[in-house]
Amino acid sequence: MTESKPVCDAVIVGAGIAGLRCALELQERGLKPLVLEASDRAGGRIRTDVVDGFHLDRGFQVLLTAYDECQSILDYDALNLGYLEPGAMVWTGSEFESVSDPWRRPSSLLKSACSPIGSLGDKLKIAGLRNRLIRSPIESIYETGEDMPTIDYLRSLGYSDTFMRSFLRPFYGGIFLEQELATSRIMFDFVFKMFAQGYAALPEGGMGRIPEQMASKLPPEDIRLNTRAAKIHPRCIQLADGTEIRSSHIVLATDMTSAASIIGDDSLDRGWNKTYCLYFSSPHNPLPGAYIALNGSQTGKISNVAVPSGAAMGYAPNGQSLICVSTKGIASLEEILSELRSWFGSTATSFRFLKQYSIPEALPHQLPGDNGYGKNSVQLDSGLWICGDYRYSASIQGAMASGRKVAEAISQES
Repeated sequence: MTESKPVCDAVIVGAGIAGLRCALELQERGLKPLVLEASDRAGGRIRTDVVDGFHLDRGFQVLLTAYDECQSILDYDALNLGYLEPGAMVWTGSEFESVSDPWRRPSSLLKSACSPIGSLGDKLKIAGLRNRLIRSPIESIYETGEDMPTIDYLRSLGYSDTFMRSFLRPFYGGIFLEQELATSRIMFDFVFKMFAQGYAALPEGGMGRIPEQMASKLPPEDIRLNTRAAKIHPRCIQLADGTEIRSSHIVLATDMTSAASIIGDDSLDRGWNKTYCLYFSSPHNPLPGAYIALNGSQTGKISNVAVPSGAAMGYAPNGQSLICVSTKGIASLEEILSELRSWFGSTATSFRFLKQYSIPEALPHQLPGDNGYGKNSVQLDSGLWICGDYRYSASIQGAMASGRKVAEAISQES
């Protein structure tokens, strides 16, 4: 059956960050969107579950406050952001060493210079890279003529193998969700710049607050949850129940695997980086502050440990801490508890297991040449548009930029 034509200017399939940003831009330009979402809530891969009063993000994620797309659409004050320390604790296999950002924490300058994590030469190279990237517009980073895997790029910059093993690989491997650092050096430069110019933050109550805030800016009738699209054609959507919805503009804003399936184009799906994590509660924060603890030992299953409740309110009930342990592949609870005891000693005996996540489709591959950085076409056919982080860059920034660009193009045709 065919549904009577909805009173809207564009139908958006997918209420992830890209789809929501597209809808908000259309609304801002005086057009009316209708968003169809297959699941029971907006947000796509950004989702927060509540377990025993704890707020668990599906995979450890952060908001980089320097994202200009986020600054343009999110109300940071309303999100009541909490900030992670600019730096990290590094587990060497026998003890923790701290790495701080002396530009944000000037009092740490001497300690950072004397830290065994990286030579003085490594630290001077970091300073030089920071200076160069802060001065570089994002567009110039995207348009660099020479692309290569991040690991080759870091070697070309002259960082020592020890520094790469103990800090750069575990830190950026945790961001890119792949330990080989095969990700494009363009993404490395972009992420480095964002960390240098802003903070890694968490909203009060979890990352799910971000899509919730975005969705709240749309009239409730403009988002239909539990509505799955089976096939999409220019100006026509067939839902899973057989209903057809027609519109002058249809926007495909799902994840890339769903997009490839819906329109029958396998080339859209370039593969995923996976992530795995376990959540624990404890009466104590095992870290000395709102740090991320990196595994710089090159042994064990743990990739990093974070305590979201140490940075932002709302993650844990009063008097409790929420601990997120990200792992290198699937690991048993017993393996992880054993490693945590070696890291934190008797403090780890108070850790109570909450939930384990295995997320095979966590982040699109970002090998050299994968990301469009605004160069990919936003239109598949007349009246048929496409957006998503995999079309721009696999980040919250990229998802928002992609959705905005589609809305701008639609508004020019409407």
